[in-house]
Amino acid sequence: MPKNPISKALVLILWTTAVLLPAQEGSPAGGKSAAAEIERVMLQSGAEAARARFREIRTTGEREFIIDEKEFNALGYKFLQRERKPAEAIVVFTMNTEAFPGSWNAWDSLGEAYLWQNERDKAETCYLKSLELNPSSQSGKNALSEIRGDRLDYQCQTKEVAKLAPGQKTKLRGPYLGQTLPGLEPMVFAPGIISTAGNLEFSIAFTPDGREIYFTRRQDKGGRNTIMVCRLEKDGWTAPEEASFCKGFPSNEPHITPDGKKLYFGCNRQRPGGEQADYGIWVTERTEKGWGESRYHGPGMYVSSTRMGDLYMTDVTNVAGGGLIKYPMKSGAQGAPEQMPAALNAPVPIAHGFVAPDESTIVFDSYNRPGGQGGEGDLYACFRKEDGSWGETVNLGDTINTPGTNFCPMVTPDGKYLFYAACRDIYWVSAEVIR
Repeated sequence: MPKNPISKALVLILWTTAVLLPAQEGSPAGGKSAAAEIERVMLQSGAEAARARFREIRTTGEREFIIDEKEFNALGYKFLQRERKPAEAIVVFTMNTEAFPGSWNAWDSLGEAYLWQNERDKAETCYLKSLELNPSSQSGKNALSEIRGDRLDYQCQTKEVAKLAPGQKTKLRGPYLGQTLPGLEPMVFAPGIISTAGNLEFSIAFTPDGREIYFTRRQDKGGRNTIMVCRLEKDGWTAPEEASFCKGFPSNEPHITPDGKKLYFGCNRQRPGGEQADYGIWVTERTEKGWGESRYHGPGMYVSSTRMGDLYMTDVTNVAGGGLIKYPMKSGAQGAPEQMPAALNAPVPIAHGFVAPDESTIVFDSYNRPGGQGGEGDLYACFRKEDGSWGETVNLGDTINTPGTNFCPMVTPDGKYLFYAACRDIYWVSAEVIR
C-alpha cells in the first residue's frame, strides 16, 4: 500500500538511521544521563515540562548531567518506533539538534520523525540540513526524493472530482467502463469515476469476464482504505461503491484468480483466535449469489496468482526472508513459502509484484533501486528464461515511471493493458510497454 500506500501499500516502512540503544542511567563520562532525566520528566509531566528541564540542564546543570548525542537519539527512537509517540520523539530529536547542531545524524533523525507526522515541509528542511553536513548520506537523499515525489504526486493528480453517488448508474457501456483505449502513452483511468480528486486510488483488479472492477480508494485527511466495486449491468456500469465482502473493515489491494473463483485482499480486522485487529490476507470465493463470506488466509500483502494455483505475495512478516515470495500449489494444497531469487529481490526487495498467469513475467515496484527515477517507487519487469530461471530486471523507463510514486502494477485478464498507480490516480497503458 503506499508509502506505503505501503504502502504505501499498505506496508509500514521504518527508515531507521541509527542503532536503537536504550537510554542509560549514567553516561560514559560518569555524570547523570540527561536523556534519562528528560524521559522521566516527559512521562511524568509532559513535553513542555521536558523542554523546560532541558533548558535548565543546558544552562545550569551541565556539571551534574551529561548530554550525550547517542543517548538522546536512542530515546527519540524509543518514543518513535517502540512507543509510537512521534510528537514526543520530535521534542527529543529537536533537543539533540540544539545540543549538537553540527551532527548530520541528529538532523536526519528529526526529519524522520517529522515524516511520521506527515509534516513534509519540516522534514525536508531537516534533511537538507543533514545533507549539508553529510552530502553522502543515502538515507537523506532517499527521504528527500520521497518528499519531493509526494509533492509532485499531489500536483499532478486529476482535478476531476467524483460526480456520482455510490452505486449510481453511470450510463457508460462497453469494456473498461467505456473509456477510450490507451496506446503506448499512459492515461488516467476513468477520471471522475475511478480516479478522483481528493482521494488516493490504487491497486485495481478485474473479473475474467471484465464485468466487475475492484480497486482501492483512500479518502484524504486520515481516511481508511476501502475496496470499491463497479459492475456492468444491463443498462451500463454502476458508479463505485464499497464491496460487500469487506464492508466496515479497512481493506485494500484486491486480486482475482485467473479462473475467477477467488478474490484475495488485504484487510485489517480481527482474525480467528486473535485478540485485536491485525493486517493480513483474506479471501472470498465466488458463489451463485456472488462473493461468499470472507475468511482469513494468512500473513502477507499484495497477492497475485498463476493458472496452476501458485500464490505470489509480499512477505511483510518475514516468513520466508522478505520481499516477493511464492506459495506453490502442490497436490491441491498450498505448499511452504519460498523466497524468490536475488534476480528479483536484490539489491532492493520487491514491494508489490504481479505474476502473469502463465508465470512468464513478473511486473513489480521497488523503492530506491539504483538507476530509478526517484520518488517512492519505480515499476520493473522480469522475464522467465527457457531454463526456468529469472532474468535481469528491467526498469520500465520514464514513459511509465516518474520522480513520484509508481506502484501496484497488474495486467488485465485479457493481457492487453498494464494498470498501475501514479500521481494518486490509477493509470493504464498498452501491455506492449512491458514487451
